[in-house]
Amino acid sequence: MAKSGEGQLTLRQESTGKEVQIPFIERLAQPKPPVGEPQLVFDMVGNFEPSYTEYMTEYVLAEVWLAGEDGFLVHVTKGAHQNQVVKGAKAKK
Repeated sequence: MAKSGEGQLTLRQESTGKEVQIPFIERLAQPKPPVGEPQLVFDMVGNFEPSYTEYMTEYVLAEVWLAGEDGFLVHVTKGAHQNQVVKGAKAKK
């Protein structure tokens, strides 16, 4: 992942090399102790829309964190939700 341009992040899928640009809202201060590996934080939101025949859980990307660096706020979910953290491997140099 790299910051690309004003207010944009570039996420790259290692296996395919495919890149996606995602706008971010603001930078988040590095926690203490800092995160040790990259992390994606998703908001889990329940959704029971009239078009659905059952209750659905949606995952919305909320935060992106790099090891030892500030994070990026991508989305704010209003209302009830839970967080799901997905940790990645440290980048190979």
